[in-house]
Amino acid sequence: MQAKIQANINKQITDDMPILQIGASGKAVRFLQMLLMAYGFFSRDLLTDEFNGRTELSVKNFQTVYRLRADGIVGEETWKKLAEVAAVTTNVN
Repeated sequence: MQAKIQANINKQITDDMPILQIGASGKAVRFLQMLLMAYGFFSRDLLTDEFNGRTELSVKNFQTVYRLRADGIVGEETWKKLAEVAAVTTNVN
């Protein structure tokens, strides 16, 4: 059952979230930054709605740690991994 729920979360995130990179702005960028902050890749005092160099560096660090292509662009694979990490983080007993 948990695997099915996780698959649905991954599909929704990868289907609904935009590709983010330098120059992007808005709620999706803030959401990304909050996820990165929760996982220890971003600092609270840097939260904005702007995908800037600090956000790109944090994304690249996340991608490197999780063995993704470290291009600093948040596309389908990065969103999927962000969702997987969220599931693991929230399922810790």
